[in-house]
Parts: sequence; structure tokens; C-alpha cells
Amino acid sequence: MKRSPYFLVFFLILNLSAIIRADDPPPDPNPVSTLEEIVVTATKTKEKRKNIPSNVIVKDEQDIRESTTQGLGEILANEPGLDLRTYGDYGGAAEALRIRGMSDHGTQVLVNGVSLNSPSLGQADLGGISLNNIERIEIVKGSGSLLYGSGAVGGTVQIITKEPKKDRTDL
Repeated sequence: MKRSPYFLVFFLILNLSAIIRADDPPPDPNPVSTLEEIVVTATKTKEKRKNIPSNVIVKDEQDIRESTTQGLGEILANEPGLDLRTYGDYGGAAEALRIRGMSDHGTQVLVNGVSLNSPSLGQADLGGISLNNIERIEIVKGSGSLLYGSGAVGGTVQIITKEPKKDRTDL
């Protein structure tokens, strides 16, 4: 009985694919996927950080926890282009922030989207915000007047606080 050469080639290809497949590692039963960071402050819509046209710095909860600073003003002052000014005697009664050399009232500070800037002076006092309540800080350098009004000439700082936990009080 004579065998066809096509049958032999087909049989070899079939066995070769099984041998190659045997070298593949088994798939991970618990695959882990990481999501890209989403920034809202620069455009008022959720955007991936790489798609934002503005100069944005994001400090997350881990960055805040690992910092050796005493307060919010010091964390912000450690960033390039940001300057912290203290007003008052003996270390300052109020802390105000300047971005890229603009005055205090040219920097818009928001807490969960609500302006912290004083209506009369135009500056925001950062001294009263506890680091324990902050989830994330988004800093946008450059004009944000179109999105946040005339107080955002130098830049905008958005402070996002942690969600409150049910049946728990933090001091």
C-alpha cells in the first residue's frame, strides 16, 4: 500500500503545531490589569494624563503619605514653579500659594470643585486643610481662566478629599 506524500506533510504539520503549543506557559488564572491615571482638573472632563495639553502634576494619597512635610502648603511648595508664602507672625498665620510667579489671587485653589479663594482678598489659605483628608491633589500650571474664572491666571490646584466612611468619625 502506497501512502500519499500530502498525507505525510499534513501529519507532520499537525504534530509540529502540537509540539510548539506545548512550550507556551499556561495562562495566569488571576490576570492583573492596571488602569491609566485619570485627571479631571485640566479639562473638566475625565482624560488620560498623557492626552492633556496642560502641564499637570498629580500627587496621590501614597505620595502624600510618604512625604516628610508638615502640611499641604509644604507639599505644594516642593513642586517646581510653585511658591508658598506665609503671612503673619512666627511662622505665619496664613499660607498662600503662587504658581509660576503670579500673585496669590492669580492662583485658583479648589476643594472638590468648590473655590477656596477668599472673595475679598482673592487668595486661599492652605493652612486649614488636613493632609489626612486628602485623596489626591491635581496641580495645573498655566492659565485656567476659561475653565475656572479670573482667579486661575497662574494656575489651578484641585484638592480631592477622601470619601466619608459610613459610621465612622475621623479627627
